[in-house]
Amino acid sequence: VGLPVVMKVISPDALHKSDVGGVLLNLSDNEEVAEGFEIIRSNLQSFKKNAHFGGVRIQPMAPEGYDMFIGGKQDPSFGPVIFFGMGGIFIEVFKDTANMICPAEPDNIRKKLKNLKSFQVLQGTRGKAAGDIESFIDLVVRVSILLADFPGIRELDINPVRVFSEGKGSLALDARVRIAIQ
Repeated sequence: VGLPVVMKVISPDALHKSDVGGVLLNLSDNEEVAEGFEIIRSNLQSFKKNAHFGGVRIQPMAPEGYDMFIGGKQDPSFGPVIFFGMGGIFIEVFKDTANMICPAEPDNIRKKLKNLKSFQVLQGTRGKAAGDIESFIDLVVRVSILLADFPGIRELDINPVRVFSEGKGSLALDARVRIAIQ
């Protein structure tokens, strides 16, 4: 995949990988990667003694951008619902989210997104370029259709979604899905 890379723990016992020391960023040579493997395994075992360690996932380091999230669930009253807002580690801190019933229309997503506090950040602040807002909206639309078409998806979290500068797109950096067993 080339260097630099990101390493992420693979374990059902690590719901939030960064909380257990299961994410290492910007590893730039083979020695750092080898050491990173041992560090992640050790961190997981320190977090939970008998945790299942399934290895690590190695991915190319993504370019800078804005971290957002997209999530969804099957609500017992409303059916499929999608959530979106500022992501990464800030989702629990700022709770700056919007939600909609699926499938969602781009114009409605755009309106809800503009009402979020994080929208001002996405537009670019302090000399940082604006994010590719339209690519993020398109991704929210596509995930909302997925949730509407596949009710067996009980929960879905894509966090973070890295929104690159305008015209450069968006990329899901991590995801978790819970599927109903029938």
